[in-house]
Amino acid sequence: MDGSRETPDISFGKLFAEGSDHRVYENLRNPSELLKVPKVPGDINNIRELLDMSRKLFAPFIPPARVLPDKTAGYIIGQARIPHARHVRPADIATSADVRKQIDSLLQMNRAAMAEHGVSIDPMGLAGAAQCLLSEFKPHRDKVLDKLLVTPGIAAGLILRNRGLFPLMPQEAPTWWRDPDLTPAIANIVITPENGQRSTIHLVDFSLIRLRSANNLTRLRAQALHQWNRFWLGRCFDLSM
Repeated sequence: MDGSRETPDISFGKLFAEGSDHRVYENLRNPSELLKVPKVPGDINNIRELLDMSRKLFAPFIPPARVLPDKTAGYIIGQARIPHARHVRPADIATSADVRKQIDSLLQMNRAAMAEHGVSIDPMGLAGAAQCLLSEFKPHRDKVLDKLLVTPGIAAGLILRNRGLFPLMPQEAPTWWRDPDLTPAIANIVITPENGQRSTIHLVDFSLIRLRSANNLTRLRAQALHQWNRFWLGRCFDLSM
């Protein structure tokens, strides 16, 4: 990262995660905070409005966050780092009625947000959707389909990513694919144990899909992303948007 940041209490550490629109870094000056930087410079007023709306619609599940001005990126999001957080997996929902109840509550809020405001959360995220897709091919690992399609496809995707032609290709895809414990994931909803007892969920990406945008291209992209989320939530988690 460059040195043009306007806020003195941030210092960029190592890359923590990457989504389709943001890169997330550790904050060396505040280990309890993560820093989200847009890949394409954005309008700080729009992102502040987005955060305010997310807090209004999904207050119980939104972690503390702040929006900071930045000369290069337009804005940076400083978001509380949730200790011991991990992505939600199918086993979490299947084995914990409490987790299922919290996620159902969040999705009910989302249905109300869609009906009243024409916006929706993006629960799967890039990492979650990728792990769901790879999990579909897991029975074929080290077999013909893997050797002819999956492993070469991942390698080709990374080459295109490195050339700037396929930015949505996750860098971690080879690691996920070789992981013997690979399972689907909901990347933008994380779960964390609270006092070793009750598990709590958090919506860590408050980006909202605008389903009623006046721009036809934006609306088409939003509808496609929404259907993508619906498909994987239903197929892998038995959840309904």
